[in-house]
Amino acid sequence: MQYRAILAISAILLAIAACNSPNSKAKAPSAEEPNETQDALERGNEIAFEAQGALMSQVSSALQQGGTQYAIGYCNLKASGIADSIGALHNAQIGRIATRNRNPNNYLKNATDSAAYQSFEQAMAAGTTPEPVLKEVDGERYFYKPIVLKMEACLKCHGTPGKKVQKETLEALAKTYPNDKALGFEIGDLRGAWKIKLE
Repeated sequence: MQYRAILAISAILLAIAACNSPNSKAKAPSAEEPNETQDALERGNEIAFEAQGALMSQVSSALQQGGTQYAIGYCNLKASGIADSIGALHNAQIGRIATRNRNPNNYLKNATDSAAYQSFEQAMAAGTTPEPVLKEVDGERYFYKPIVLKMEACLKCHGTPGKKVQKETLEALAKTYPNDKALGFEIGDLRGAWKIKLE
């Protein structure tokens, strides 16, 4: 029985890693950068991975319980709470940002967000793997990690309308997120980024 539980947990973790950024390790600083920077990158990466894992686990469970329409409502009500609870454990503030956001609160809020996100877009356009980045603003440290779509299941709510996203799902999205911009994605696209304020 324990062996089956271990296998199930392992499968969930592998799926989480696949839907997250294609590179689960944070970019190492150059030789001139202090160890403190490397520690912050590693800490940010661990928090982002944990938050992604928790969110994907809950959304997957919601999909199994009631399909995409149920999962949309669940995600709308619970996603921020999941991030907040993990942030509290790590003394960090966890959020997500995107240019094509679904949640209206997840837009790029300042020049720092834009600079980090632009670096991810440039890497994607060049055909390279976008790396996590660390930004410091007024003595505060922010970690950004790209979210690249890797699982077909993600396209049920973020793919092309009429192909991957069914009519009933589109109707539920329109009702819950009337200004939704997060459709038309394909596997391998940049979906958004984690933004974590490290205390």
